Amino acid sequence: MQALYGRPVFVVEGDTFFWEDVVLDAIRRGKWTALEQEAREGFAALEEIDSSDGDDEFETAVEEAAQEFRYARDLVSAQEMEDWLAVHEVSLREWMEHIRRQTARARTPLGLSALVARHPIDAEQLDAALRVDLICTGTGEDLAAELAGRAAAAAGNPAPASLETDEPLPSRIPLGISPERAQERINHLARIDEGAELFRRNAVTPEAIRREIGHHHTEWIRIDSRAIAFHDEAGAREAAMCMREDGLALDDVAAAAHATVAESRFYLDDLDPEVRPIFMAARPVEVLGPILFEGAHTLFRVVDKVMPSEKDPEILRRAETGVATRIMAAQAQQRVQWQLPW
Repeated sequence: MQALYGRPVFVVEGDTFFWEDVVLDAIRRGKWTALEQEAREGFAALEEIDSSDGDDEFETAVEEAAQEFRYARDLVSAQEMEDWLAVHEVSLREWMEHIRRQTARARTPLGLSALVARHPIDAEQLDAALRVDLICTGTGEDLAAELAGRAAAAAGNPAPASLETDEPLPSRIPLGISPERAQERINHLARIDEGAELFRRNAVTPEAIRREIGHHHTEWIRIDSRAIAFHDEAGAREAAMCMREDGLALDDVAAAAHATVAESRFYLDDLDPEVRPIFMAARPVEVLGPILFEGAHTLFRVVDKVMPSEKDPEILRRAETGVATRIMAAQAQQRVQWQLPW
């Protein structure tokens, strides 16, 4: 990461934000530790594979992952790939090591903690790996976009100039950022957060929330139901027939099948698109299924269908998030000038 510090990422109303701002913001929000751990796991998993006698299947998987990376970015020709690497200042070797780390980690779902302990990575190796990982995975762009949205919102409703901020430094500052620089930028990021929150509170009005709920009138319908899950479809179909034709109660069917009745509450847009119409058309007390739901053949008895309302805390949260996300995206579109060729 040290190689990136001091480089502008974006500008908002003349205020320039650098890579160290993106990193420090991720640290403040508790997102950096997971990124470091993933880098350690990738390094350790690759070290374990490289220390073995070799794995032809692994090398084939690496080649496939490299192809997927290129096709996802429309880098079909070798020249296009070279140009992308040059623009992002990543060498071919660094890119391939990134692909190998990612592939090794994906092929090692268990025992990663033990591998990390067996193959520790020093601070400089971690720093170098993180730089390439952030660029090649798109995580750096995502973190920067999140910060840019808040910075743009803050520019639309800045915090008072008199606001005093002296946010404590994190327990560990990444390699290459001095404590003085970190404190300066963290204080600036704290002021950005204050301004963004002021903007959000002013923009997320009761009227805006009602409009947002109206826009999602159908997909935010809440389904209250009781459900029984079966491992096999035949058993589920037999249970459904007992309920529909013989009039057996859900609890009786569950008892006969030694199954548990689960109280279930979800919203239409939580469901797969092909299943939504079934629940949309369902009447209360109607038996639905069997439906393949979360890997099981499931019978549902619909108890109630509730239209979206701001009195529902989950609907209110969704509406507030939707309004805030949209208005902050609009501010970013208007105010952010990107300095990097993502």
